[in-house]
Amino acid sequence: MQRRKVSQIYVKDSFNYRSLDSDIAIIKLKEAAVLTFYVRPVCYPQTSNSFLEEYQLAAGNLGTVVGFGITETGNYSDTLRMAELPVVSSTECTDTGGDFFASMTRSTSYCAGYKNGTQVCNGDSGGGHYFRARSQGSYRWYIQGLVSYGVPDSDKRSCATSQYAIFTRVGRYGDWIVRTLSAERLLG
Repeated sequence: MQRRKVSQIYVKDSFNYRSLDSDIAIIKLKEAAVLTFYVRPVCYPQTSNSFLEEYQLAAGNLGTVVGFGITETGNYSDTLRMAELPVVSSTECTDTGGDFFASMTRSTSYCAGYKNGTQVCNGDSGGGHYFRARSQGSYRWYIQGLVSYGVPDSDKRSCATSQYAIFTRVGRYGDWIVRTLSAERLLG
């Protein structure tokens, strides 16, 4: 396991804590991570409305999430866990989530998950929703979403794993990511 300290956090200037709109940030490490079999770079959509983004975020497509969030036992996981979660149409999301999802979904986010207990939860926020695509003769992983929030359960200490979750659409912030990385000389 690699541990790194953070030297800077760049929060999107339009982030709204109340609505969780623009729920995205860039974290600069004090020292670079070492690339290994388990630590790899990921591609991201550099412009909104790209063909790949629209294709991968079509309802029913499976993306992979990983995290150390709260499990079905109610405790944080000691080991990294993985799940494949499908993208859910905004209509289905708002139809099943009622007013909560209707008020929280927008063009900068999307809905994903299952309603059977397989879901992201507290402790997974900020993690990616990754999709594999063939590019230039090989497969690459693309981060299309970031875990933003889900419906709280009745005691408000955890998440309702019988509901979908909302993910920030990374591609909607591609220009901001490039500008921020370029300004900070983080982009090669």
